[in-house]
Amino acid sequence: MLAPVAVALVLAVVFQSALALLMGVIGPLMVVGGWWEARRRGALKHSAALLEFEDQLVEHEGVVERARRDVRDRATRLHPGIQDWAHDALWRGPPPATETLSVGHTRWYPPPGHPLAGTGAIGGMPALVDMTRGLALVASDDQHSLWRALALQWRAHSHAVIPSWDLGDQPPRDFRGPSRLAWVSATTDIPTECLAIVIHRGGVMAELHIPGEPPQDVVLATLSHAEAMRIPRGRLGVSDVVDSEPDLARRDQLWVSLAQRGPFFDLLSEGPHTVVWGATGSGKSVTVVALVSSLARHYAPDHVVCVLIDFKGGAGLAPLAALPHTVGWVTDLAPDSSRRALRGLRSEMTRRERILEAATRADWSELDSSLEAPRLVIVIDEVAWLLANQPLWAEVITDIAARGRSLGVHLVLSTQRLSGVITRPMMANISFRVCGRVTDDAELREGMPDASASLASALRHVRPGQALVAGALSPPQMSAVDQVQPSSRDDSPASWKVWADALPAVIPWRDGGMGESPWAWRECLDTHSAVSVPGLMGPGLVAIVGDRFSGRTTAAYALAWTHAGALMAPHDGASLWVCLNAVSGTDRTLVVDDVDILLHGTAPEGEAFLVDALEGFSGALLMTMSARHRLSRSLSRLASQVLVMPIAKPEDRDVWGASSRSCPGAGLWNGEDIQVVHGAPAPTLWVAAELSQPPELSQVPVVVTNSPEEWAGSPITEVIDSTHHSSAWATLARYRAGQPILIDGLNDREARSLLQGGPWIPPLSPPEGSLWLWDGSRPVLTTRERWRG
Repeated sequence: MLAPVAVALVLAVVFQSALALLMGVIGPLMVVGGWWEARRRGALKHSAALLEFEDQLVEHEGVVERARRDVRDRATRLHPGIQDWAHDALWRGPPPATETLSVGHTRWYPPPGHPLAGTGAIGGMPALVDMTRGLALVASDDQHSLWRALALQWRAHSHAVIPSWDLGDQPPRDFRGPSRLAWVSATTDIPTECLAIVIHRGGVMAELHIPGEPPQDVVLATLSHAEAMRIPRGRLGVSDVVDSEPDLARRDQLWVSLAQRGPFFDLLSEGPHTVVWGATGSGKSVTVVALVSSLARHYAPDHVVCVLIDFKGGAGLAPLAALPHTVGWVTDLAPDSSRRALRGLRSEMTRRERILEAATRADWSELDSSLEAPRLVIVIDEVAWLLANQPLWAEVITDIAARGRSLGVHLVLSTQRLSGVITRPMMANISFRVCGRVTDDAELREGMPDASASLASALRHVRPGQALVAGALSPPQMSAVDQVQPSSRDDSPASWKVWADALPAVIPWRDGGMGESPWAWRECLDTHSAVSVPGLMGPGLVAIVGDRFSGRTTAAYALAWTHAGALMAPHDGASLWVCLNAVSGTDRTLVVDDVDILLHGTAPEGEAFLVDALEGFSGALLMTMSARHRLSRSLSRLASQVLVMPIAKPEDRDVWGASSRSCPGAGLWNGEDIQVVHGAPAPTLWVAAELSQPPELSQVPVVVTNSPEEWAGSPITEVIDSTHHSSAWATLARYRAGQPILIDGLNDREARSLLQGGPWIPPLSPPEGSLWLWDGSRPVLTTRERWRG
């Protein structure tokens, strides 16, 4: 590259031409420039190609993933598992006879030559066995759900006829279809006819052995007894005709009818939950009453109990209230009952889970008949109003709809419309559906999409007393609805409780001695009975908030009696400050009643001073206050616990989260409704020692007053007239720091002005007949008569 430059230099010298030198330099520069441009263009082209490759790679991966998903979906459609039948209430007809059976799900590797070969395993693929070669399940004797899933599929796919096997019973452990199916406890017991072997490894995991193939890890399908009873009988080659005389003694069935002449429906297999809907005046309440009345006629209260929730004033479900099966009734006329019912139903779900766990059962129908475990039917009239106005109920109803089947809890919901009221998650678990007269076919299609056009047309003009009924096993059919007067067998009222009875409005206080008397009662969710509420457990500030006449003072007295050594604080700012300092750090409990009124009567500086003193108190302190005072929220934030008594105004009630109960003594304590006892006496009133016994002083005090004539002849050192500020200040300056000083008639500002740099007096006016005394080291209260002789 330097050669052209050297030649140009020689030519420039020979010919004495600068142009030759310039041309020699420009040439190499152009070469370098061309090389750099080619390199840059190559880099840009490479980057564009790399981006295009990455886009194509992402697109290819998406195509591969969709292809893998399509393979899995197609395989699942061709070989549906038992859960597909159990969870699809509208699936009718048995599957076609096939030679392969899905025992669960496994991971499948596409073989060489397959379009997806090399893309890795596809999860969730059906684990297939050849039904003509026999199948054995090796599992312990308690794996009934695994065996039930295999046996029902074997029966349905093979169309085997097994006369000794009724669907309500456990499947036999060894029977034949196209080949032999057996359940054994050990590998040594496997029949030689069974070439495919499923060895249970724990939970739902198993190992599948098929001759000529490597072992496969399989996630087995399971099926509870209740789920098995939900599968349409037609899918198993069993007649859909139900006996006209149902067996009412069986725990795994719950028969209902809307008319005495039938037809009968098994709520467990057709439901397990029910929804009744229709236009106003279509007879929804009559239908619900007929349905629940049929349960009462057929079953005793130890088999079925009911909870009624009616937000139309209770009129719709009132005929059912007298049934011995009814263990709870909630209406909009008793707003506090809604809160108790909500809490009780949550507790009931937990209670039933514990019963199943203790019995080592997975479903309520599997419990021993000797165990007291009635099914619970929750009847809700006008559920739309409930869900719209009390949103907390939506969560509970959705939970019951999802888990109620296995826990023996069944919903019966009534509403005018389904759309916008019953959510899809709820509706997915409500298969027993009753529709009265509707004016819009869309309302019918919402709940019964397979109803024929003729039924839809007829339903627009039916009178109350007829309804269209459909269930998980039963196609839509017209049924009569009897208008009945509820009656039941001659039974005693149910002993099962879902929540306790309402606490009485007045509970008398019982004197058990200081520290031993119950101060309030609450509902125990475990026993559904009233139990006493624990009292004060140690130091801390307790705020008691409520309206006048709400029982807040009564509550403070009763709560104070749970702690030995309770005292009543004086009701003026100065005495309260002295009291707080005297009691703080001791094991005494101090009650400050109407602290909001006390603060309101104090000057602004004194108010802030007292609030600081309350915050710094060390010990147990009970304060009562109005819900509307401007300082109530600030004081409550200092409290370790807050007791909220009745509050009338809804906006204040929402701020404090108060209960809707309005009777005096009703409160909300630690999130629970309580009823405070009535009649507890007030604790002993605290009195300053300086007021009852004169303080011992080393010197006779001087008095600073704006009325010196009133102190003439008093046994004191000197009377200082505060109206002459300069002379008074100079006189006080002559006394040493330990000189006792009485302050008479001076307001806070005047006292601070005269005493600045010397004794300190709180910014609180002393009560009538009392004075502030600086005893040489601290301010104390004393009586005027003590020093005026």
